Amino acid sequence: MIPETLEKRMRFNNGTIPDNFHDLCEICHIGPIQDDSHYERSMRISGKLMLLNTKNKEQLDYLDKLINYIINYEDKISDF
Repeated sequence: MIPETLEKRMRFNNGTIPDNFHDLCEICHIGPIQDDSHYERSMRISGKLMLLNTKNKEQLDYLDKLINYIINYEDKISDF
């Protein structure tokens, strides 16, 4: 049996983007980005969400929070 989280990641990887905050969080934890792997996953998900023609409120809330964490991580790792 495939764990539910893995199943959701597989659906996301096949082009189905979850439409609720909780399922989006299961694909990519929402919180400070700690490493390059989490950063890459965050960038991939934010890119796919930005390309959606219409987003519901939960997707917009998730995207807004995720982008803030991406910006903070990029500021942290930059050499400036």
